Amino acid sequence: GATLVLGDNDQDALYLIDARRMRALGKVWLDAPSSAQWIGWLGPRRVLAVLDWPLGDPGTEPGDAGVVLVDPLARRVLHRQNLHSRVHAVAFHGDRAFLLTGPVDGIGMASLAVVDGRGTVRTVPLRAISVGYNEPAEHTSESVTEQRLAGLAVDPAGGRAFVVGAGTPIAEVDLATLRVAYHGLSQPASFLRRLAGWFVPAADAKLVSGPLRQACWLGDGLLAVWGFEVTLGKDAGGQPTAEDTPSGLKLVDTRRWTVRQVHPEATAVRWHRGRLLAFGVRWYDQQRPGGIGLTVYGPGDRRPLRFFRDRPVHEVHVNGDLAYAIDWGSDAGNSEVAVVDLRAG
Repeated sequence: GATLVLGDNDQDALYLIDARRMRALGKVWLDAPSSAQWIGWLGPRRVLAVLDWPLGDPGTEPGDAGVVLVDPLARRVLHRQNLHSRVHAVAFHGDRAFLLTGPVDGIGMASLAVVDGRGTVRTVPLRAISVGYNEPAEHTSESVTEQRLAGLAVDPAGGRAFVVGAGTPIAEVDLATLRVAYHGLSQPASFLRRLAGWFVPAADAKLVSGPLRQACWLGDGLLAVWGFEVTLGKDAGGQPTAEDTPSGLKLVDTRRWTVRQVHPEATAVRWHRGRLLAFGVRWYDQQRPGGIGLTVYGPGDRRPLRFFRDRPVHEVHVNGDLAYAIDWGSDAGNSEVAVVDLRAG
């Protein structure tokens, strides 16, 4: 309906807003040691909050995530549970939440957790995929954290979830049985001919470390995958530096398990009603942002629309035929929002 749930970085509470009348309805205290990192509806009277801090059980430690199920109308907590793992990605569909989890400390085997409207948690290990962080023993100006993060996408109509890592097979999970199948990818000579005008040459491969991947389900058997790699180095003064190198936007055909690159520089994607919006930011010396603008693919085989050629686009939100592209600028005072008419171009 018109009810909006907001979290608060400073409090373990959910705020309820009537977005139609623009007035506060009240709040629900989670009685938890931290604020919610993800919030989603599982039904008209069910909201799930995912926290990245344990809920107080013995043997838990920072990074051990927990879930809290709330009835927002009755303003009360229905169920709470520690997951004994760290959450890296969350997707909400219908009356279920899907959590990509990994070890609390270090890099190790990923798992998929499914939480239903009663708060019941089912988990399946994904033995071929690793996620997590290797934190330095001591944080200094020269210490480096190694990361390995995977993408999560859900096909609600087909009852499948997909987990996509870097350099690993794609994990396909049957959501009814939690059976897992792994699929390697091939790049065919001919792929999606009706979209041939979308494609641009692939970027040269680079030896990099610290991968991050994200994914979303497009329907019609297609999965979009994108992300970046972090290359570690040192500047002229010997201080460690990190450069984000895009892995590019790729389309995976899950019927044939083939892959084709669409945009080699995209680091972020939005999917809305048959349109795929690719954008991103490139950082130079962690100080100067560069960009690739915004490219809009679809619907169908419509020729791509390109905006803001070399400008950094940090966020894009879509409502109907309007897209709101945000460039934060080098500081808050320089931020801009551009409104794009997707129908008229």
